[in-house]
Order: sequence, then structure tokens, then C-alpha cells
Amino acid sequence: MFNLEDSNFDINYSHNESIGKPLYLPGTDVLISEAAEKGTVRAQDLQTMNISDTWTASNIKIKIPTGFWLIRDTFNALSFGFNYNKTFSRSPTVLSNKTWIWNAAVNYGINLSPDYYFRPADIPVIGSIISLFTDYRNAKINFTPQNFAFNINAKRNRAVNVTRERITGSQGTNLSQSLISRDFTTQEDLIFPGGLQRGAC
Repeated sequence: MFNLEDSNFDINYSHNESIGKPLYLPGTDVLISEAAEKGTVRAQDLQTMNISDTWTASNIKIKIPTGFWLIRDTFNALSFGFNYNKTFSRSPTVLSNKTWIWNAAVNYGINLSPDYYFRPADIPVIGSIISLFTDYRNAKINFTPQNFAFNINAKRNRAVNVTRERITGSQGTNLSQSLISRDFTTQEDLIFPGGLQRGAC
């Protein structure tokens, strides 16, 4: 077995259910159980139910135990995240509402050495002029950014909603109205601050 120090691969799962069972028909004093026995309504059609399942794997890191810069500053600098959620619900007005959504992220970050710089005051001729300005006499200009980072995020979701409203079909049958929606989005960010540093005079 390898000892992958500083690695992380935790996955969390949660499941939630809730159900509401009214005693009376909406706006009346008629018991739902009595109406169900007469066959005028179905008790389950008047219930409110919500079911949710969620899987989360955040800040996933796999650190290869090596000091080799090519791995240390590339693969070992990556972290990942993933989240998936699906839900089901129904109510007196909604026959069924099914949704699912996932989010995924890739993050990269590295701190570069602060020793990659030059002093404008050390440049021949021009440096002697710059040295006249005390605020910039010890200024440093970095060859590279002090740190570099980027992240990519993606999100995908889909929902199917079926209402209890009825419309009459061509054969005289009752059909439920349904609505399907879906979406996919991505976002990318790039960060590389750096530049001029003013040293102590």
C-alpha cells in the first residue's frame, strides 16, 4: 500500500424523505378517508411527498509521493469536486416532479518562487536614473507571476414536471400535461497576479 499523504477522497451520501397526509379534503370538512372509500378521490393524490438523494465528493486530491517538480507542480497541484442530487416530489397539484443536477469542478493552483526577479536599478545607465527615485530604488520586477491558478466548473440539470391538470385527447382519454427543462453551463477562471514589488528603501 502507498501512503498518499495529503490526499483526500471522501464521498458523502444523504437521503431524505418527507410526506404530508391531510385529514380533510381542501376547503371542506369531509374526511379524505371517507371520500376514498366512496371512490370519489384517491388518498395518495392529496398527499405531499418529497424524496432527495445527494452524493458529494468535494476537494478530491491524489498526491503522488514524489518531489519531482514535473509531478509536484502539475498533477499534484490539481483538486476535483463533484456533486449529484436527484429529487422526486408530488402534491395535490403535481402528479410527479423529477429533477437531477450535477456539478463538477477542476481546480489548479501553484505558488512560484519569489526569486525570479530583476531590479530596474541594476540596469546600466537607466538604473542610475531610477536610483534617483527613492520609492523605486529597491523595486523588483518578477519574471513570472507569484502564483498561478485556474478552475473549470460545469453544471448539468434536467427536470420533468407532470401536473394533475387534465386535457382531453383525440380519443376522449385524459392526458396529464408535462413540462421538460434542461440546462448545461460551464465557467472558466484564470488567475495569475504578479508584477512590480517595491522593496524597503
